[in-house]
Amino acid sequence: MGVRHDCEWNGGQVSPPFSVEDGTDVGLAALVVWMEAPSGLAVACEAIGSGDVGGAVTRVLLAALEQPPAGSRRPDRIRVADASLAAEVRAAVGWAIRVAVWPTPEIDVFLDAMLDSMADERSDLGEPDIAPATGLPFQPKVGRNAPCPCGSGHKYKKCHLPLDEAEHAATHTRSRLHALDGRMVRTLTNFAERRFGDTWMRFEDDFEDPDEAVQLAAPWSVYGFRVDGQTIVEAYLETRGTRCSADERAWLAAQQAAWLAVWEVIAVDPGTSLTLRDLLSGETRHVGEVSGSQTLVVRDALLARVVDHDDGALLCGSHPRPLPPFDAAEVVRRARGRLRRKRAVPVERLREAAFGSYLIRRWEDAMVELDVRSSIPLELRNTDGDPLLLTTDHFAITPDARPTIERQLAALDGVDPPGPGEDPSVFTFLRPGSQTHASPGATVVGHAWVTDTTLRLETNSRKRADALRTRVENACGEPIRYRIREHTDPRSPKVAADVRAAPPAPPPPEAEQFLLEFKQRHYALGATSRCRRWPARPPGQQSGRRRVASTSTYCSRTWKTTSSGLRAARPSISPSSGVSYGSTETRSSALVELVSAAHACWPVPSMLALC
Repeated sequence: MGVRHDCEWNGGQVSPPFSVEDGTDVGLAALVVWMEAPSGLAVACEAIGSGDVGGAVTRVLLAALEQPPAGSRRPDRIRVADASLAAEVRAAVGWAIRVAVWPTPEIDVFLDAMLDSMADERSDLGEPDIAPATGLPFQPKVGRNAPCPCGSGHKYKKCHLPLDEAEHAATHTRSRLHALDGRMVRTLTNFAERRFGDTWMRFEDDFEDPDEAVQLAAPWSVYGFRVDGQTIVEAYLETRGTRCSADERAWLAAQQAAWLAVWEVIAVDPGTSLTLRDLLSGETRHVGEVSGSQTLVVRDALLARVVDHDDGALLCGSHPRPLPPFDAAEVVRRARGRLRRKRAVPVERLREAAFGSYLIRRWEDAMVELDVRSSIPLELRNTDGDPLLLTTDHFAITPDARPTIERQLAALDGVDPPGPGEDPSVFTFLRPGSQTHASPGATVVGHAWVTDTTLRLETNSRKRADALRTRVENACGEPIRYRIREHTDPRSPKVAADVRAAPPAPPPPEAEQFLLEFKQRHYALGATSRCRRWPARPPGQQSGRRRVASTSTYCSRTWKTTSSGLRAARPSISPSSGVSYGSTETRSSALVELVSAAHACWPVPSMLALC
């Protein structure tokens, strides 16, 4: 009795290698193909119009499962090349059929066979005409002689038309090269499966989950990983190189010259490009990248392969998880230790397969460490060492007692009353110095907000609130009557959302100058500070300088990613040079957003003093 082998269906949605024209427009947007393995039978092939692309792959699959073609079997496993598509398929078919994420070179073979058949029978096809697919032609924004949309007053052809044409050409070139790269990866994968089998599949050992990291795992498996002393692309060119076109040979040569490295983002043009620097070799590349440039920020780090081709560079294989500067710096430190190089590493060393495998494993180790640190709850305290809890005490005021209460508050020691031009209802309670760090200034311990009918005391801990309430009740006496106390956790999602939703207002020049002076004083105190977050080794030592540098780049990155909350917390300065910081909740919440993000990347403290 014969052995029954598992049946697998693999499929996906691809750009058709032809267009169907009826003389007025092009109506074919995609081609959905499902193949059966190992038989090679095409179980479904459907042309999809431009209005039916969404969910087309799953729709065609379900139709084929309901009415499978003659000679096919119900699949034991379904394979697709994209994780999001796998989730869509799994939701449609349930858990009765396994769904795997892996390249689908069989579809490429099917399309090649379709093109060969079309070439042989082109003369007998008749209408509708079938023509090779081409990129969309350039569409100018306005007429050549119309005023340029930029508002310069010049004609479009003398202003932005050449730039728009160059951008369109570059976009078309990138799309063509990415399509070529995808086709070659599928071809090489198919070749590797047939020639090397399980020996080649050992490249999966370099990844914790090769399916999750398929956008790096697939190109690494054919361009970087070695089997019997050579890469898959080298073995393919030896046996089948003469069958490649000139474009394919040029592209494969460019891929062989590329290397896997840790690339830091040093500039971003959203939706267009990235400027990257290799932290190991020091090489810099300007990369055309649409999707990545919309999500990455300056100082993010990528584990990626950058391919130089013609006059440009492309990202062709990147780990799906970028790392923040501190974690990336640790990966680079360990990589340099393995190579025993303190300075720029020659790219020839970076092309070594053993080093690439090491770099992938260290990158995924850093991901795990980052996830573990992020899961540790952060304990926040003020400069008195009290747990941070935004506390507000509400009092009622007897009629016509406001002037008396304001005089009594202003007479208390350490109270800064409102000055000319400032909000007359706000009194600030100060205390000289700080209990956690040396500072020539004063610590703000609370605020009092006075209206005709209410008094509100705001602090950031229970202990400070109790002490402030006692002082105010003793000073004001019967004209005030305690009503209620409320607490707000600055880490709560609602507070963070309110801070992020605050409309960012540009700070006045006086506020920028105040911040500059504050930072200068803070950095001057850093060398003698007892703060646990300062590097354990002096910056004069190399390891200390590296730690300070990685921390500085992370703070720069965090400032950018939490800019809306920080702008909401910046002080505004009145003409009399009095400083108003806004509400305690807004100020502390914006600071918590920044510090909580920093905690995820800094491995030492579980307690941070804020204010």
